[in-house]
Amino acid sequence: MKRLLFFSVLLFACVSAFSQAPGYYISTTRMGPFKLGNEPKDIEAIIGTKLNVKPVNPDYLDSDTCLVTYNNASYKLVFSPVTEETTVQNTNPVVKKKLFSVSSGNITYKTISGIGIGSSKAQILLAYDKFDISIWRDYFYRTSHKDKDRIQNITLSDTDTGSIVKFTTDNRVVTQIEVSYQEEGD
Repeated sequence: MKRLLFFSVLLFACVSAFSQAPGYYISTTRMGPFKLGNEPKDIEAIIGTKLNVKPVNPDYLDSDTCLVTYNNASYKLVFSPVTEETTVQNTNPVVKKKLFSVSSGNITYKTISGIGIGSSKAQILLAYDKFDISIWRDYFYRTSHKDKDRIQNITLSDTDTGSIVKFTTDNRVVTQIEVSYQEEGD
């Protein structure tokens, strides 16, 4: 009976500690403190500095990107314009930049299933075998190298939120993780 009580308390402490440390997990809508849909001001409050947001392509001003460092890890943030209707009659809708995508090679973040940087392709497939998964070879690597399947992308889709988690693998080991909304046509 004492062992059962001990293990119950230990399990509760572990679950409690994980749920109270929101900065170290990945879901289909967030990577650590960065949540899809955040505005630049929200991100600035998290990282404690002003963002240096630049257009991805100066000729195509649809998305902006910036590189940030938070807790000694680097992140690439992509912001896209989102039109919000106003509640005031006879006013134009408001266009705001919101976080569309966040990617990183931060080794401290893992999904609830335990997948993170350094996990294998086999571990991803085992953890998410009942989910919608897509696997494809990286186009840019495929066009420039002979080893056609060295770099692959494994995408886990969440149709409820319209978002994805993309695991980039090199030699079947995760090297980068991206959380983003699904693009049109995906």
